[in-house]
Amino acid sequence: MANQNIKLTKTVLSNRYSNDIYSKNFDALAKSNEPINENTIKDNYNETFYSIPKTGKLSHNSLVQRTYDWRHQVVNREKENQIDILINELDEKNEQLANTQNPIVKQHPLYANRDFLVLGQNGEIFPGKDFKYVMQEGLKRKITNKDLYPVIRKCFDLPSEGEALNSGVYFLTDLELNAIDSGKDINTIPDLSISGEDLPIDAQPVSIKTSFYKLEIECLGTEIQDEIDLLLSDEQFYLQGGCEIQYYATGPYHLSTHTAGNSTHTSFLNIEGTEIKTDIIQKNKFKIINLGKDTNRPLDDGVPNDASYPDPPLVLYNGTYVPGYIKEWGPGTKFNGILSVKGRVKYRILQEDNLNYAEPLSSGNDPYNPSFKILNGLPNNYTLSSVPPGSEKSSYGTRIIYKGGSELYGDQRHEDYMYEQVFRDPDSLYYHPFFYGQPIIRYDKDFLVLYNYYLDEVDLGDLLGSIKYNTFAFLSLEKKRKNNYPYGHIAEHFTEAGVHSRISTTGIPQESSFQQKLKDQTRVYKGNDVDDWMGEINVDNRYINWAKIRGEGRLRYYGLRAGGQYGGPDGNSGEPNVGTIGYGQVPDPGSNTGGGRATPPKKGTSNAFYGYGSHSFPWE
Repeated sequence: MANQNIKLTKTVLSNRYSNDIYSKNFDALAKSNEPINENTIKDNYNETFYSIPKTGKLSHNSLVQRTYDWRHQVVNREKENQIDILINELDEKNEQLANTQNPIVKQHPLYANRDFLVLGQNGEIFPGKDFKYVMQEGLKRKITNKDLYPVIRKCFDLPSEGEALNSGVYFLTDLELNAIDSGKDINTIPDLSISGEDLPIDAQPVSIKTSFYKLEIECLGTEIQDEIDLLLSDEQFYLQGGCEIQYYATGPYHLSTHTAGNSTHTSFLNIEGTEIKTDIIQKNKFKIINLGKDTNRPLDDGVPNDASYPDPPLVLYNGTYVPGYIKEWGPGTKFNGILSVKGRVKYRILQEDNLNYAEPLSSGNDPYNPSFKILNGLPNNYTLSSVPPGSEKSSYGTRIIYKGGSELYGDQRHEDYMYEQVFRDPDSLYYHPFFYGQPIIRYDKDFLVLYNYYLDEVDLGDLLGSIKYNTFAFLSLEKKRKNNYPYGHIAEHFTEAGVHSRISTTGIPQESSFQQKLKDQTRVYKGNDVDDWMGEINVDNRYINWAKIRGEGRLRYYGLRAGGQYGGPDGNSGEPNVGTIGYGQVPDPGSNTGGGRATPPKKGTSNAFYGYGSHSFPWE
């Protein structure tokens, strides 16, 4: 067949042109005519069961594995994490194996292992210092048994007899030799086999003496006499501020051996020497110190013979030095390394003469010395308050209000009589959170706190019509005898849920103990008894007129307010906002129902005198 030329042609469209003439969107989706559910899936699987291969990508095994992985995702993740951990452990073991098979030999930077050292200079051994040392794993080992010296040289294929016995030996000064870390001495043949972690010198024996005590110090605070009678109870002193201790402090120690004649003395020597140190310890905090100890040995004495002790700080009571003041420090005492202590301080010994007595408190382990002893402080016949004035709490957990002029918490320059009658009593009902921080009114020879209000109406017939009058319930802070509620009702109606009470709006706690105290200390006043100085509260104006009460001179305590007020003149350490009862309240729309009773004055969100400035708060 003759050859023929066939011409092939190809039409190429650009992307832009093809987009213009062809639709590339999904205009319709195929939808199964039959609904697909769990049963449908099972039926399809049964029909194709024998068509699915056992193994492979799209097989029975693949379906089972994928289903298991989907059902057990959390378990799979945990196993993967375990696998990762085991892989890391395997890597560490492989690294340890490699180090064991190819160990890294420790070397000293100047002297090689198997080198021999001796104390001497210019080829001459110092008199009486003929002990040889051999280098092993970067450490010097003293050959205390001189008969083993030639044996060791023979093992190294070195001359072991005659004049050549000292060949290749390095002569070092004592300073140079002490700069090399030491290994265990060689005294017997088995000592030659010691290596690795067993080679360095072990911990020092118990018999070794030390030149320090390790003490754990606890600061209870500085003892201050309650000279102006601020403490609530009968304590004579309170603790406030930190403590100060001045002592001979010792630094790090190293083991040292000293020879005097035929005797050898081993001890801890202070590398950095002993220095006078002053530590400030915060109240209720602990500190561990190394205190110099008097050993009467020049080489390891932690207290110099010329130690100078300043005059101890005096603690006075009513201008007289406290007799029997505990002072377990200073000259002639066990702790003569302490020069001065200020404050009430306790101690316990953690270590002495290299003997451990106890662990620090942080470990929670104290088997030998369960209690601290007084190092410095008042004797037991003087009472102490652990809480200083300004931080004491009432029986209800609220902060105590202190006397006027003390510049402590709650000070409004109030009279001493109010402080003694109300604020000094931590059990006073005024400290209950419901009353705490409210304004205090002086009326009828009593200190009163408003807590409820009742608008009553009496029908006097067609001729006179009806009259309305205000009735107020007060807490009697001087615990005056309760009086009767008008028209035969008693004061309990202001505290108990019932037809004559609006407790739900007032928010009076319904605890039985609180209720009983409140009933016993409730005083009730109505109509003209109080309207002349409180201002009439009618249906249209249910706010308490605190400005009028103040103008009448009845307001004797303004009440606490927000913003850190009454922690003192600096305005620190205040309570959360204490809203005044009857301040800024919006009338309840349904308050006029039920016999004309109006909304009682519940606590507001602000203090009534917040905006009065210097007129209300003397130090602003």
